[in-house]
Amino acid sequence: HVLPQHQRPNTKDQLQRPKTKHQRPTSKTNFKDQTPNTFIHFHNQLLQTMKRRDALKLSAALPLAATASTSVAKKDQDREWYELREYTIRFGSNQQLLNDYLEKALIPTLNQYNVKRVGVFREFSGDQPTKVYVLIPYTSLKDYQKVVLELEQDEKYRQLSQSYHAIAPEKAVYSRFDTTLYLAFEELSKMILPTEKQRFFELRTYEGYSEDAVRRKIQMFDKEEITLFKDVKLNPVFFGKAIAGKNMPYLTYLLAFEDLEERNRNWDVFIKDPRWATMSSKPEYANSVSNIIRTYLVPATFSQL
Repeated sequence: HVLPQHQRPNTKDQLQRPKTKHQRPTSKTNFKDQTPNTFIHFHNQLLQTMKRRDALKLSAALPLAATASTSVAKKDQDREWYELREYTIRFGSNQQLLNDYLEKALIPTLNQYNVKRVGVFREFSGDQPTKVYVLIPYTSLKDYQKVVLELEQDEKYRQLSQSYHAIAPEKAVYSRFDTTLYLAFEELSKMILPTEKQRFFELRTYEGYSEDAVRRKIQMFDKEEITLFKDVKLNPVFFGKAIAGKNMPYLTYLLAFEDLEERNRNWDVFIKDPRWATMSSKPEYANSVSNIIRTYLVPATFSQL
């Protein structure tokens, strides 16, 4: 049946009637106008989610990073520092004046500041000019700085060394002395005391053509060579990287033996060990040493090494 005209619904009015909040949008809803707001809302939610995930990852990583950093710092704190002095004695001078100063003034004062095991040596060869070597170990760089500053203010030390500092210029004991500051290797972070029978020492310096060459040689010692040294009785006392000194860059180490004959035997064992042939042929260690300086030493009677 067809409804009369006046009873038919006004379709136009129905379409223009305002929608309630529960109505779904009709096919004429303009999605183009709503899309930017929807995208921004989704983008903000995504960013917040990513930030939460990154925060969780960071919070999980921080303890590991802190642990690793603490471990490296602890390892570095355990490494000793060494000062090595090399006095060049003037020909005809009275060397005993220097020995008295070292034995009765400097070393006792250093011991009071908890600097132990100070070594004093002369060259085994007896060549001229005579040289005296003084090895002073410190627990840290901060300890080194503290001791140097305190020595300047120490009145007792000044009195003990008064006769030494009163030497006339024309009777000066040495022409000059060189000093080098070393940082101990990671693999041998602390000095090893020689035995009472080990009274013959070999001081070796390896110069490198660049900082990286010395770094690679130190890596070789830390990873492999020091272990081999110990196995074949090349008895290490200390290994150090030169931090400040002349003729940089280089590293230095000190070995202890009973005599020259034992030194020669043990080096021969080292050279013939297949491990040495293997490590020395590795490309990462190639050209890491450009010059080797070797000095045989014997300790003074008052040396603490």
